[in-house]
Amino acid sequence: GVLDDGLESMTPRAVRILTKADRVIADTRFLFQFRSLIPDAAERVPLAGRIAKVPEWINETVDQGGLVVVLATGDPLCYGIGAYLSRKMPEGSFRVLGAPSTMQRAFEALTKSWSGAARVSIHSRESGEWQRDSDEEHALYPLWKSVQREQLVGVFTSPDNGPDRIARLLITEGWADHFLLHVVENIGRPEEMRFRDLTPVHAAEERFRTPNIAIVERLSDASRNGSASVSLSLPLIGLEDADYLRGDGPTVTGGPPGLVTRKEIRAVALAEMGLRRQSIVWDIGAGSGSVGLEAARMADQGAVFAIEKHPDRLRWIEANRQRLGVRNYQLVEGAAPDETMETWPDPDAIFIGGSGGRLIALIRLCYQRLLPGGRLVMNFIALENLNTTLDTLKALTIPWRLSQISVARSRPILEMHRLMPETPVWVVTVEKG
Repeated sequence: GVLDDGLESMTPRAVRILTKADRVIADTRFLFQFRSLIPDAAERVPLAGRIAKVPEWINETVDQGGLVVVLATGDPLCYGIGAYLSRKMPEGSFRVLGAPSTMQRAFEALTKSWSGAARVSIHSRESGEWQRDSDEEHALYPLWKSVQREQLVGVFTSPDNGPDRIARLLITEGWADHFLLHVVENIGRPEEMRFRDLTPVHAAEERFRTPNIAIVERLSDASRNGSASVSLSLPLIGLEDADYLRGDGPTVTGGPPGLVTRKEIRAVALAEMGLRRQSIVWDIGAGSGSVGLEAARMADQGAVFAIEKHPDRLRWIEANRQRLGVRNYQLVEGAAPDETMETWPDPDAIFIGGSGGRLIALIRLCYQRLLPGGRLVMNFIALENLNTTLDTLKALTIPWRLSQISVARSRPILEMHRLMPETPVWVVTVEKG
């Protein structure tokens, strides 16, 4: 690992190794910068975007008893070539002598503590500008996820995915008033420049010299100008019923109104599903989308696949998805079980909130597709559906557990309050052994 300040970034041990090299693989600027240390007889190989060739070049030299040195920016094991070589080369066949990463140097340049900072790389590929419907295929998606959870995010940029594009992402998502950007460009070079406390609107119009590091900092509530962003301000779990848009009255098409699983019931169902950040989730009979969308926010490195047959509810679900800023959620119109579900990946968790009269077939399909250790959670308010479920599980010799959740909420009465009961809900949980 080396930096653009030359010999100052190298330890004496690294200098000794470089002076004994038979082949040096590096960016052209490093081949020139460290030319005084590279032996005259050593072969100089420009890297120039040919990273896939590096293992082959190394093996060619090593097979002849030679020593290969690869020069890379900063810490090669932090989003660098060292991580790539560790996957391609035999264990123990090479050593890494890292310099301080450019991320570390950027925080140092700004005299900013980074002990709690997250790190994200958007250096991988060119995906164009971020749009409101961009998903996990976009190069900026890891950053989009990270800034929603973290207070401070350091970003390894690229010439295409630079600080200005990051700023435009924040503007597109309606987060411009919630963040500041700090940028350090030409790190370690005499022309190094530092930019502090840039608003996204300002940074979006700038062009920063490369290489650079961007730092995205979320403002505290006290320092913001009073604007609100739904997807940033809401808690990860335990959203209020009113946070979900839904149709509680007659619908345009005459179909049933949109539904929302009440907060207390939703919390129990999500807990029973045993979600992890990487979980794949099915949401059957999505209603207003409350359970599936909340699951998607919790399983932010996984995905939720939802199905709902009522057109009016589909519109409410999509409105809620946009409002909550959820991307890892795929919704289809249909009555489960549906042939579309055959294309879904096997799930870690399944929630059935509505069956459309096809409960037995649904239970069979869901248990068959559920991954080992996965959980099937079903909510019922009708005795008939509960009895059908328990009879089906018994017939299939599938173990289950049952809870009844009774919730009463306070209501004003004159100058006092009384408790008004909600409809009790049975929660059936199946864990696949």
